[in-house]
Amino acid sequence: MSDAADITVSVISGSATVTASLIAAGVAWLASQRAKHARDDARIIKEEVKNNHQTNLREEADERHEENKSLLNQIIETQADHGERLERLEGSDETQDERIERIEHTWPRSRFMPPARHRKEDDQ
Repeated sequence: MSDAADITVSVISGSATVTASLIAAGVAWLASQRAKHARDDARIIKEEVKNNHQTNLREEADERHEENKSLLNQIIETQADHGERLERLEGSDETQDERIERIEHTWPRSRFMPPARHRKEDDQ
């Protein structure tokens, strides 16, 4: 081979070596940046997780759960009571309707007596 060919081969192989080195350096730099960000994120997470509570978080959560459970049970009992009251009111309403109808049937109808107001026009 001639000297020019040797120089060309040397330049190409040197350029390849430099290019490979630059790529390796870039990859190493990116990896170090990612590691730095991961360390920063881990530090932030650790600060968020640490607490200065006097009580255990699990115990505190259990206490709050019991409070909520108690309040929900009270709401359920109140709703059941309201349901029973509504049923009684509906029954009372039906009884009143029946009484009014009986009274209407015992009174003689005249042109001066207006129709019953508690019933729809279709019911008369």
